[in-house]
Amino acid sequence: MTDPRISTVVRLHDDARVHHFAHMQLDVQVLVSTDETGGAQSVTEFAFRAPFAGPPLHWHRSYAETFVCLEGQFTLVLEDTEREMRSGDVAYVPPRTVHTYRVATDTSTRYLLICSPGGNFESYVADAAAHAAEAFARGEPLDERLMQDIRGRHQTYEASVPRF
Repeated sequence: MTDPRISTVVRLHDDARVHHFAHMQLDVQVLVSTDETGGAQSVTEFAFRAPFAGPPLHWHRSYAETFVCLEGQFTLVLEDTEREMRSGDVAYVPPRTVHTYRVATDTSTRYLLICSPGGNFESYVADAAAHAAEAFARGEPLDERLMQDIRGRHQTYEASVPRF
């Protein structure tokens, strides 16, 4: 039986909500939101046009992430190991697993990020994008203390925070 609170989501690529991170030459498209799936998952597409050092090592308390490399390549760091991800590669990262990623090439790199349950990841992206846009408009780098606060509000904890 189908849950009446959840409807099928079909989104054409050009209908997705896009968040621009100009200083990183990154666009993040929200393809399916947590709200649209009744909390089951969210799907975002990351598109890099330049190298990116990545976020700090971090972990998520309540949701897993699945990375699907669509184009280009990036390095996925899982605990103490690194994996080179290329087009067609998939990685599942369970909750409470310390991880990060980085893009070392200036060729186009795209991947899907599927969060399950949704974890309201798209709200984190929106908050981070708003701060990035303000910093870019002022010609300033991101405020790392503010970014740490944004991550914490969205259940993303730096590796130094004990996993609970």
